[in-house]
Order: sequence, then structure tokens, then C-alpha cells
Amino acid sequence: MTTKRFLNYFGVTILFGLVLTTFYGFKWPQDPPPGDINAKHFFEPAPGVILKLTGATIPDSTRTPVVSFTLTDNNGNGLDATKLSNLRFTIAALILDPNTGLTSYSSYILTKVTSPITGATANQPTTDTGGTTTTIDEDTGKFQYTFKTALPANYNRSLPHTVGGQARRVYQEKNYDDNDTFDFVPAGGALPYKREVVNIDNCNECHNLLALHGGGRREYKYCRLCHTDQGTDPDTGNTIDFKVMIHKIHRGENLPSVKAGTPYQIIGFRQSVHDYSEVVFPQDIRNCTKCHRNADQADNYTDRPSAAACGACHDDLNFTTGEKHPGGARTDDQCTFCHESDGDEFDLSVAGAHTIPEKSKQLTKLEFEIVSITNAKPGQNPTVVFKIKRGTQNLGTADLATVGLTIGGPTTEYSWWVREAVTGQNSSGPDGQGNISYTFSKALPGTASGTYAVGIEGRKSTKVNGKEVFETGDNVVKYVAITDPSPQARRTVVATKNCNNACHDRLELHGRLRNNTEYCVICHNPDQTDEGRRPADKMPPESVHYKVLVHRLHTGEELAQKPFIVYGFGNTPHEYSKVVFPGDRRQCNTCHEGNSYLLPLSSGVRDTVVTQSGREIVRVKPTTAVCIACHDAIDTIAHADLMTSSRYGESCRVCHGEGMEFAVSKEHEPLP
Repeated sequence: MTTKRFLNYFGVTILFGLVLTTFYGFKWPQDPPPGDINAKHFFEPAPGVILKLTGATIPDSTRTPVVSFTLTDNNGNGLDATKLSNLRFTIAALILDPNTGLTSYSSYILTKVTSPITGATANQPTTDTGGTTTTIDEDTGKFQYTFKTALPANYNRSLPHTVGGQARRVYQEKNYDDNDTFDFVPAGGALPYKREVVNIDNCNECHNLLALHGGGRREYKYCRLCHTDQGTDPDTGNTIDFKVMIHKIHRGENLPSVKAGTPYQIIGFRQSVHDYSEVVFPQDIRNCTKCHRNADQADNYTDRPSAAACGACHDDLNFTTGEKHPGGARTDDQCTFCHESDGDEFDLSVAGAHTIPEKSKQLTKLEFEIVSITNAKPGQNPTVVFKIKRGTQNLGTADLATVGLTIGGPTTEYSWWVREAVTGQNSSGPDGQGNISYTFSKALPGTASGTYAVGIEGRKSTKVNGKEVFETGDNVVKYVAITDPSPQARRTVVATKNCNNACHDRLELHGRLRNNTEYCVICHNPDQTDEGRRPADKMPPESVHYKVLVHRLHTGEELAQKPFIVYGFGNTPHEYSKVVFPGDRRQCNTCHEGNSYLLPLSSGVRDTVVTQSGREIVRVKPTTAVCIACHDAIDTIAHADLMTSSRYGESCRVCHGEGMEFAVSKEHEPLP
């Protein structure tokens, strides 16, 4: 554009703006003046709701609590409290038992609930109703809520009190929820004590996003204000006390009472039955620090044990009569007389009694190293040099109960593998440097190409507290170029650290020998099934292709086609149709690395194939195989089949690729 044309264009633009301003009062968009926080007049509303309780008082004249709070969207714009649904508040006092040091919440707001099953009536803490919301500053989202409920005339003003609230905002057809709490002393001054024994971040490691009672309850600090020892389910007689209910839920099918034949159930809203008798904690239940950590009083479970908390898991003990309790009848919660905070492994101390044998300090973790892989060309028998260390000590294969090497390839998508026990004439060592050499008895295929992977597994048997346990090491995988110029590692789709950090602590399967997803996928490849373990009268076989098996396993009870049973070692059936995934399965990054779950899939991935007696009975295209592992309803399977051409393959990415209307990232968008 020439200078003259630019000046003409600029002049016309200014003239047009002046006309609009003069005759129509039009104002140009502008940024907020400095210091002006009235952002909603300048910016479009944003998703989300953030509830922040900023203060609380209890006037002597009315004894009706007044809580100050703010409501904003994710950009800090003020929201109108009168337009939000599920805006609720409650209040409870935190009471200290001076004899035991135990603290517990006591709610001021109770309702009576009558069971239509038993006719029994019980109290349950709840939220305030009929209170008044007052607008302080709508632009910044400042409000006050005055409770309808008046506290008793003799309530203790010197105790710590907690007000809690929840808010739900419906925005663009999505529910956004938030909870918050505020601690204070009605008489004024600092909190004399508090209760912080778990952290919601710990819960969300497994649960992705803890969202209960219709998704509106998300914060442990809020939940405990109603889940007090005042509340009982009148249908079952079970308490809804947080410390009891949560322990019992997580022990689930391993509760002594459940094993004895009594289901553990809570009957909730509208008589909905919640049966926790088949819940399986995805790691050792003795790992108390999975929940009890990263909180100011995380050590409460060891420092201040109680009959209620301990008896929740160990529910075959009767502390009143002393039945099955070696210490006899104890009703005073003076548990620390026998159960000290810490002590030796497996003793009566709380920490000692919860020692996980496989984590005993008496064990030393094994360390594997693959030093080299040679003679790895098509048709050859590869030789692997490796080391086994236990601390600073070099071990030989005879020092372990079992040692195995697995080789498979190609890494673009595994289609051939073999595992061999490292014993006999094919092995030698260790030498002076701890090197052990092993040559595979089975040769590589004559058609082998690309890159292959070699992995190692092993365990050492020992006795811990009179019980046989295994010292194990992490599976190590090393890649070797068969025909590639240099080794090409297998793509990373999931990572073991995700499995362990989220739910499993230490994922160890097949006798604790397999603990690295990079190793697991060598065998759990597109052609692998359970045919070798499945009885003849239980055919056809199931695919154990990693992506199919793991997605189906984690979908569990939500599968449309049940039962889902896979046969393992010793022809043992493993039914996964009852598995309850603790989080939102749409949160794919709980397991997946990066964008590995999005379409299109990596090039080179193969069809999932199921054979029986060497005859192909099922072949499923790569994208379809992974999608129908979770979405296994017949209509979904039919849709995938309809969208697959026998000549050109799958068309999934046309609708489900990134940027498309039904992109995987959109369809798997988790709870906000």
C-alpha cells in the first residue's frame, strides 16, 4: 500500500469513528482503567465457579451464623449468587477430647431420616435451608449468607468452628461446582487446635476429581462437616462417620465382615443402594500414607489411633467385649498404651503393624542392567550380557528364585516374542565385573527387521516375619537394531510412573515379576490371547493385547458386555467385570503420556487379531480395537464397523480427529 493510499484509508477510518461517536454515542472498546477490578464490564464471562469463604461471625443477638463469601468465574469476574443452583452452607464445631487428644466435628444442623425398610429413624447432619443471601458488591461477586438455623443458647463460643459451602453454576450446559470452608473461633482469637489428617490432592490422585452426591461435593474439608459420628444410615444401621465409612469403603471386599458374608452397604438419596462389598483397593491397604500425608496432622493415624478408625478396617474386633482383641475390652480410646506411634516392623506399634512385607527394610531391591546385545541379526541367536546387583553385591542367576529374558519385535508394533529362563548351558557368569552372558536358544525369525527389544525380569525369595516374600527389581528394556541403522525405541503411550503415582503405588503382576509397561507390551501384543490358559469349554479366547485388556479391565463394571474373564497362570479365571474405576475414565492422561490417546494413531500399528487353534476368528482395526474396548455396546461396535472400509480401512479421524466436531479430546473432556 502506498503512503497516499494509507493516509486516505486512515482518514476515512477516523472520520467513520467520529460519526459513530457523535450521532450514536458509540464508544471504542477499551481496557479497564488502572485499579478498576470491575472486570465483567470489559470482558466476556468465562466458564467455572470459584467459591471463596472469606469470613464468618455469629451475632450474640440472633446466634444465626453469617458467612461472607465471593463468587467468581475462572477469569475473576463476579457472579450473581441468586442465579446459582445448589448454593448451600453448613456449620460444625470441632470438639477436643482432653483425655485422648482426639478431635471430631459436631454439626449444628441435623435432620431426621426414617427408613422405609426398617422403620428406624436416625439423625443425619445436613445444610442450612431458608437462610438469606445479601449482595454486598455484585460487580466483584461479594455476598453474605445469614443462616436460618440459630445455634443453641449454650453453644461453646471458644471452640473452633468451621463453616462450609458449595456452589454450582450451569454455564453453556455444563455444571461447574466448587466447595470451600472457613475456620474461626466465635469468641475471637486464634484457633486453639484444628483437624487436618488428609489432603484432597491425595484423594484426587486416584479419583481424578472426587465429585460425589451428584458431583457437588468435592472437598474433604467440606464432606467431614456432615459425615460426623452423629449420622447413621437408618436402613442398614451403618454410621456415616467419615473416618469409619471411608476406611470401610476402601477395604471393601477384604473387610472381615464382608468375608464372613455381611455386605457393606450404605443406602443413600432416594433409597439408592451403594454396595462397597466388591471394592478392591488398587494397592496394599496397609499403605496408610497413600491418604495420610501432605497434611498438618497427617500423623494422627499413628499418634492418635482410635477404636472407631481402627475398628473400621478391622471390623471383626469388638472393643466393648474384647472379642478377638488381644488387649481385651477397651472403650476409653487409650489405644497408645499398647499401640505406640512407631516401633519395629510387624510389632504392635501402629506403623509396625502396618508394615508391608514387600516394603520391609529387611529387603534390598534388586537392580538389573543389560550391558550389551550381540549376534542380533535375522536368523541368529542373540547373546545378552547383563548384571544383577543387590546393593553393592553382584549376584548370579543361582542366587535368585527366577531370572528371565524376553526378546520381541519389531518396536513399531510387536508381533513376535520369546521368553526364556536364564539357566543351563546357555548362560555363564558372573565374571569379575558381575557380567552374566546368556544366548537365546531360539533364533530370531529369518524375516526379522527394524528394531527389537530385550527385557529382563527376576525375583529373589526370602523370609520376612515368617512369610515368604520376593525381592524384585524394575524390568529393564534395551533396544537393538536388527536392520535399522540405529535402535528405535518403542513409542511411549503410557508410563509406569502414571500407574504407580495415581493408584497402584508399585504395579507388580505375574508373581511380582512384571512392573514396567515398557516391558509388558512386548508380550501383550496384537496377536496375544489367553488361549493357552483358557479351558476348552470356555472358548473362544480373549485378546490380551495391552491396549484392549487394560481399557476393558479399567472399564470393568461399566462394560456393556459381561462377564469379562481372562484366564491366567494355572488356568485361573480373572473376572474384571466388577472392577470399579475410582476416577473419571475420560481423564485419559491419568495413564497416557501427552497426546498419545488422540487420533490419528501412530503409523505402523497393527490390527488386533484373535486366533483359536491357529485359525483367525477375529480381526479388529487398530483404532476400533482401542475404542470398543471401553465403548463395547453393540451399536457402538456396529458404528465402527460401518465406518471401516474393507479396502481403505478406518475413517475414524474424519469425525474424531483433532479439530473435528466429535474429536476424542472433546468427547473425553472430564468433569469441569
